[in-house]
Amino acid sequence: MTQQERLPSEAAVFLQYVLGLWPGRRVPVFGVHSVEPGDTSNWPEVDLIVLVEEGRRQLDRQQSDLEYIRGRAQFLFTTALGLLVVIFASAASIIAALSIWAFIAWFLGVFSTTLGLLGAAAVTVARKEVGMIDSTRLSRQQPPIHQVLAAAYARTVRIGENTVATHVTVLRDAVLLVIVGAVAHAAAWLFTVL
Repeated sequence: MTQQERLPSEAAVFLQYVLGLWPGRRVPVFGVHSVEPGDTSNWPEVDLIVLVEEGRRQLDRQQSDLEYIRGRAQFLFTTALGLLVVIFASAASIIAALSIWAFIAWFLGVFSTTLGLLGAAAVTVARKEVGMIDSTRLSRQQPPIHQVLAAAYARTVRIGENTVATHVTVLRDAVLLVIVGAVAHAAAWLFTVL
């Protein structure tokens, strides 16, 4: 089975994110980071320390990436909301034009922009699954701790990478939908003038 066959449909994931706005609904993530962690049991202490440091940096970057994506999604949400206001403000003109093509383009603009708005909202508020090292559980491990910690970081970074990839994908789809909505609204205006 190839990597492409294992990935869920991008449209299905987007819609599940939109439905994830409902409280208590979980949102899926793409399983793009499919590399299994290697066996570090025979690694020397110095190499384990390097792995732990790299794992910390990677988890910090993932947190930073998710915050950046959230900020972009908030900006998109505001932009899409403004565009919807403009689209609805033009409803009277579109209806007065008595053009079926203008109405279809206007409706497509409303539908597409609304979906993009909901996608942006979903990215903003969706639960961000990021791997973490639990210090309390780590304190219950037997030495050598670096061995346990290195293995834990090797497992945990996968979760965050999958979450970051999924959030980027959903945000990209939301941006595309808002752009389609803006273009459809522009087309509706053209149909009213022609």
